[in-house]
Amino acid sequence: MIDWGAEIAGKYGLEVNSVRKGRGSWIFETDQGLKLLKEYKGSVKRLEFEEAVLDTMKDAGALRVDQYVRNLEQELISTAEDGTRYLVKNWFSDRECDLKDRQEILSAVRQIAVLHQSLRQVENREEWNLKSMISPPLYEAMEKHNRELRKARTFIRGKRKKNEFELTVIATYDRFYEQAIEASQGMRNVFEQAGEEIVKNCFVCHGELNQHHILIGDDYVAVTEFNKMHLGLQVEDLYYFTRKVMEKHDWDKALGQLTTTLEPATARSEIKWESESKSRATVDENGLVTPHKEGTTTITARTHNGKKATVKVKVVDPYKPEGVKIDQTGTLTLSLYDTLQLTTTLEPATARSEIEWESSSKSRATVNEFGL
Repeated sequence: MIDWGAEIAGKYGLEVNSVRKGRGSWIFETDQGLKLLKEYKGSVKRLEFEEAVLDTMKDAGALRVDQYVRNLEQELISTAEDGTRYLVKNWFSDRECDLKDRQEILSAVRQIAVLHQSLRQVENREEWNLKSMISPPLYEAMEKHNRELRKARTFIRGKRKKNEFELTVIATYDRFYEQAIEASQGMRNVFEQAGEEIVKNCFVCHGELNQHHILIGDDYVAVTEFNKMHLGLQVEDLYYFTRKVMEKHDWDKALGQLTTTLEPATARSEIKWESESKSRATVDENGLVTPHKEGTTTITARTHNGKKATVKVKVVDPYKPEGVKIDQTGTLTLSLYDTLQLTTTLEPATARSEIEWESSSKSRATVNEFGL
């Protein structure tokens, strides 16, 4: 059993006051502030890339990030007696972003914008062109998902007894798989035609941004754990964070809300919100709009001295089908000893609806609730 307190005291010259277990790490209270220790299995070059980016951000002063601490030998990686390679970095005592708190979510998103602006100031270096530092083209990820789809279909087909969900997967697989192939091919075509331009718009990204990596302090927000950092499309970071937010809110689309900007920048005022048609949508004191039925309403924001701004909100039902078609066309031939699976496509693509099937001649052929 390694005495980690004695380990970093000897190799980093730190006076350790207390030790506690963290998320896959050890956290130390020391005479030089809070430190985090974790095992490291990557390369020194990869770590030097991360250190260079984080040092640039620290010098810019726009954002708090965790910094690596070099040992007394001025090395980034240390090795314990049992051969374990580890690193140490400065840490924060603050809690993780609370995804149930809307204000903290907004604060985190603003900080992500600051993070991306800071990362855009980092100049690319030729020595960073390692596989782990460059994001692969998006079509490669899409093609990987398509391979996983094929594996899932093969697995379901191999089952003797299939439940209702599995039958539905098999019945609709071809339609969705065709769309997936079309999407991946489209991505590949775009990259082949404009790959150089896309690469020019690649900047350093966090790579794995979620609530665990955004720490909320009393008067600041810190971003941590840049071990997945790479050159790519920064919107991926926002996607990862937003996805976690939506998962925590059970994919509630009403999470989005209206915000205001006062002029001049020094102005201060409470904002009163009002909806012209409360039957279509209401708005609360924070600008959160809740839809009730389809239609259009005007949302008004008023300051205490009578200044106002308006925005129109159109409430739509994205699941309401406007049309349906049977994917199999023409006159279909069916053997007396076989079955035929019919499928449908709803319009628009977001539409959702149960489908009721009916045969005009049940004596010749019947159709069940799944279109079989």
